[in-house]
Amino acid sequence: MNLKASITLATLMILSPLAGAQDAASCGEQPVEPTIVDGAASTFEQLIANGKEVNAYIAEADQFLDCSEARYIRISGSRIHKDILGEQIKSLTTRHNEIGDELNAQVAAYQAANPQ
Repeated sequence: MNLKASITLATLMILSPLAGAQDAASCGEQPVEPTIVDGAASTFEQLIANGKEVNAYIAEADQFLDCSEARYIRISGSRIHKDILGEQIKSLTTRHNEIGDELNAQVAAYQAANPQ
């Protein structure tokens, strides 16, 4: 290996963790979960407002997951990064679904507490 190739290889080895860090940040921050209101103790307006917060969270989480899955495919050659990102995607997907289910349960609790 000549000197120029050695310098290039050394530079790539130094920059590769930085590229990984930049790639990890390319999807932005994971969305913040909304607090789910207690349907049995909430007003209709509070429940509607909470539903809007949950819908916004789900939309942000979907965008984040789409980006993360694309990133997962790009780094699939790196087992360490792939495993970590795979767990993050799995965890967010699970929580994303649970939050929707929690809101639905609180809508049912509201309806039970406020029969029409």
